[in-house]
Amino acid sequence: MLLGRHFEKINLSVTDILIIDRNGLEFLKSCIPLEMSYCSIDTRSSIPYLIKSKFILRLFVNIFKYGFKPILLICSIIEILKPKAIVTLTDNSRMIGQISSIFPHLLVLSVQNGVRTLPDDFVSHKSKFHIPIYFSFGKYEKNLITYLNVPYIKIYEVGSLKLGLFLSKGYHKSNHGICFISQYIDSFLNSEDKITRDCLLRMEGIYRNLCMYSESINVVMRNSEKSLFYEKEREFYLNLSKTTNLVGNNASNFSSYKTAFSSAIIVAMDSTLAFEMFGCGKRVLFCDFAKDKQFVNQKGVDFLFDKLPKEVILETFDKEEMESKIKILLSMSEEEYLRVTKESRNYFISQSPNFTHEIISNYIRCNINKNIGKNV
Repeated sequence: MLLGRHFEKINLSVTDILIIDRNGLEFLKSCIPLEMSYCSIDTRSSIPYLIKSKFILRLFVNIFKYGFKPILLICSIIEILKPKAIVTLTDNSRMIGQISSIFPHLLVLSVQNGVRTLPDDFVSHKSKFHIPIYFSFGKYEKNLITYLNVPYIKIYEVGSLKLGLFLSKGYHKSNHGICFISQYIDSFLNSEDKITRDCLLRMEGIYRNLCMYSESINVVMRNSEKSLFYEKEREFYLNLSKTTNLVGNNASNFSSYKTAFSSAIIVAMDSTLAFEMFGCGKRVLFCDFAKDKQFVNQKGVDFLFDKLPKEVILETFDKEEMESKIKILLSMSEEEYLRVTKESRNYFISQSPNFTHEIISNYIRCNINKNIGKNV
């Protein structure tokens, strides 16, 4: 588990907020009140430590009491830094729930980072998963968590952090062209798991049909230009259509959000970005429900599509059905589309007059020295 990791020294002696895992750190920082200090710990590629005798002592005491467990390293750091709150954007990791259980009097928050489906994507029946205070996209997550019988402290439906940050920039909403959201993962090509391989084959089939409908498509790629897999993903799409316009996933400038937000219609499987765009009123055609109900059930996305109106779901791989659904969606007036999708949009991406990062920041400020969950 520790193989290939490097040691990382933490230079702080105290902090107000401790961020667990640097995944999405550039977004999560916006949730930290300006008057508060923060420190982030990389839990994926490094072994964090403190050069303090108290830290070494706490680590040995914890190992003696609980045995050798990787999480005890993080717990020992928490005991020395004494943060007033702990926050993570890695909401599908067991670690943050374990920390919440070990430190029940600490304000421990988990912010949703992506659309979650049935096990093993979110939680596993085989693991002891516990959710602390959870800031979810919408009501869907609470229903899923309740269905899976996963214990949690409190769930607040606040919308998407990344979408809120994007919308807070005041980007202009336009309606030009077709956007396809890629969910290409290179390892899927040679996976031993049939469901995993089928994910890629189904996406390829949907995209081939879309190329027959239109020669001009903007593909929002999964990988950024800096990624090791960028060229393989690029080659995958160019082999299907030479006229494809590929947009790298550059998180720092919201390139994916800009492309999707400016499109007339978005075609996708079940990506987080597609649900975010759907939530803010963009026209989306979801294709992961198509044709094979057994695949849908095994992949765990049947629960995801229950609340979507039939107008935004592709039910077969039939090219004619895709063309018909796209034409119907584009022909609807803005008022009609928003009316038909209103309940579903709010179910998946909660609507609020305040942006998500503002809500979370205010929650931290109000609750950091109070009992967990009293104010929101």
